[in-house]
Formats: sequence, structure tokens, C-alpha cells
Amino acid sequence: MDSDKRAPQTRINSTKRRIESEMNEIGGISWITKGKEIENYLPASAVEAYLGIPIGQVGQYDDFSSHLDAWAPGKGKDFLRRKPLFAEHVVPYLNIENAFSVLDLREQVGKLCESIKRWNAIPF
Repeated sequence: MDSDKRAPQTRINSTKRRIESEMNEIGGISWITKGKEIENYLPASAVEAYLGIPIGQVGQYDDFSSHLDAWAPGKGKDFLRRKPLFAEHVVPYLNIENAFSVLDLREQVGKLCESIKRWNAIPF
């Protein structure tokens, strides 16, 4: 879930905390992003390669679309209108080196993999 945090001291809302707790109780997984939104995990190198311009890494608590607009006016609004298309275009520029270089993505994917392994070991 997106944390929606705009600053380090912002609290995660009660609904997200409740879902996290309920998932933990049943042995499921939940992930509240360390960044404001999942887009904050996109490595600058992949976005820059797609757009063909340097934009730098979006900050942990920054709004991704505003960050894009600051470097390439109009790109942030384009992103908001067509997130799936943007994602489709960025994916070819992701690789093992850059994809896990932002925030806690490597850790979170590792937890997911461990859970899948654990679930697959449970006989039905």
C-alpha cells in the first residue's frame, strides 16, 4: 500500500495499520511503502533512459508527478493520465542493478519470495 507520507513524521493511517495487522495475523504479507507512493521506487536511471532527459531521483516523500513536471513540464500530468502506459515504457529500462537500488525494495521483494517459498511448502 502507498504510505502517502509527505514527511518522515507523518503517521500511517489507521486503515492501513489495521490491514497490515490483519494480514500478519493470518500469515500473509503486507507492505506499506517506505516512499510516498510506489512510483518513488522507480530508479532515476530507468525513468531518465525512457524520457531521454536527466531528472534525478525522486525524493522519498515527494510527489512523483510534480517531480517529473519540474524537470519536463507536462510529463507529470501525462504520467497521471496514463500510469499503465508510463509503466510499460519504463519497464524495459529496469534491470537487476537499478531496480533494487531505491529505498527498501530489495528487502520487500525478499520477504515476498520467502513467503511464497513458505506457502509452497505447506501441504494442502
